[in-house]
Amino acid sequence: MEIQIVLYIYSFPSYLREQPRVKIGRTSGSIDTDPTELAWQRIRSQVKTSHPEEPKLLGAVTVPGEWIETTIHSQLKNKGYHISEAPGIEWFKFPNQKELQNFLDILYRSIIIDDFSEFGGGRTDIKGDSFDSIISAFGVKKLSGKEFRNESDLIKILNDELSPLYPGFPQWFDKTMKSSDSVFNVAYRDKQAIGVAIWKPKVNGIAKLSTLFVTEDYRRSGIGRNLILTCFEQWKAELIRRVFVTTAKIELVPFFERYGFWVEGIGREIYEREKHLPEWFLTKLFFYESDQNNLDTINKAKILFPSITSTFYQPKGREEISQIELKDGNIQLSAVNNSLIYQFSLHSWLNLTYPAESVYTPQTAYIIPIEPQFLIQIFQKGKTVYYGRCVHKKFDMRGGLILFYASSPISGIVAIARIVNRYIGTPNKLYNDLSNRGVLTLEEIGSEEKVQQAVEFDFLMPLRQVIHLNDLLSNGVLNGPPQTMHSLPLERYRKAVELGGIYAG
Repeated sequence: MEIQIVLYIYSFPSYLREQPRVKIGRTSGSIDTDPTELAWQRIRSQVKTSHPEEPKLLGAVTVPGEWIETTIHSQLKNKGYHISEAPGIEWFKFPNQKELQNFLDILYRSIIIDDFSEFGGGRTDIKGDSFDSIISAFGVKKLSGKEFRNESDLIKILNDELSPLYPGFPQWFDKTMKSSDSVFNVAYRDKQAIGVAIWKPKVNGIAKLSTLFVTEDYRRSGIGRNLILTCFEQWKAELIRRVFVTTAKIELVPFFERYGFWVEGIGREIYEREKHLPEWFLTKLFFYESDQNNLDTINKAKILFPSITSTFYQPKGREEISQIELKDGNIQLSAVNNSLIYQFSLHSWLNLTYPAESVYTPQTAYIIPIEPQFLIQIFQKGKTVYYGRCVHKKFDMRGGLILFYASSPISGIVAIARIVNRYIGTPNKLYNDLSNRGVLTLEEIGSEEKVQQAVEFDFLMPLRQVIHLNDLLSNGVLNGPPQTMHSLPLERYRKAVELGGIYAG
């Protein structure tokens, strides 16, 4: 029977006055049962005759893991909301009705957008604002198999979770750790290993990503992103031209597609799993030659999407790509008769052709000044939005490259990213639409009257070393310390990356 985990919140009418007191607990039951019914079953078993009033259910929602309850309890305790004298450990007192309502709004917003990063996934051990702190917040280290054997807790979790999906996994895992060719990129939080990406080079510029795993409590918090991008930098250094990965978890397919992998097939009965679960095969091609003209781009499109011969089920097959066009922020691949073969967002197309620059890569890059602690929070919590003053309103920033300039005490460029989208609006609208994906509060974004912008980014990576202001000035990257987000020519971006190098574990 498939089980769901339900977080429930209830109280009593007399407890919900000026400083409302609520109980926040967890239960579980069949996935087919309504969460509200599971919550009431649990509440009735607790209340019985212990209180003269009927309990009032404030919320009952399905959550991705038990960690949601634990993290919420921890956050509320840190705020001083825990009622230590109450029976049990799950009662909390909010200072006013508004605080309680804000908490409930955040919870339901997390459910709606399926993003619980506001409730956890961040680090608590990064307190400084040095470049080393930024690297620590990113949290990925490259280890050998011998070094990885010391992470016994993570190894046990891997064996427990992956062995049912891959018969013979423990034997393969032991052999992989003994191989000198295997690369282990390990993600850490609070000095604990909580994720790993394992890959191994094959022949002729091919590599296999064997494992990409993040423990349950830290999923949806940017860890998978940090791991895959670290692999990207290592593959670039080795001039790998093709990487393939297989997965039994269909929910991972969109994640890999986001970073330029493409589903090439589905295998069945490979591991003799229960219920005949399939295995998804994905491949990422690495292009190193930059597009010089539209013909080069069409050739890449033909490699990525070759024509397919006709079959009984698809008499027309797939026609050969002969045209490619950027239109309204989308890349359109068309046949000679102008029929549309495929369409991508600009960001998706740049991911497919990464690391080569495309003719569609904007020639304008941007530099964003940011306090080191804000950048650390972005790495800690997997945030992907920067709020700031509205600049270059007429520019389409999609696909633009970013240099993050960490202010004092670092005073230098420390990270890069790529813009997915830009939004313009009042702080209230931006915060309501995107708040969970940025690190600022509504008050920090700005007043209601003044229009601001939110820049959504991806491919966020720290540099191998900080590029200090003096080096930026002497190499013509900057004319002075940036005060606000502003544009700069793409050539200056390239020079900065050349000076700093990209972190690769």
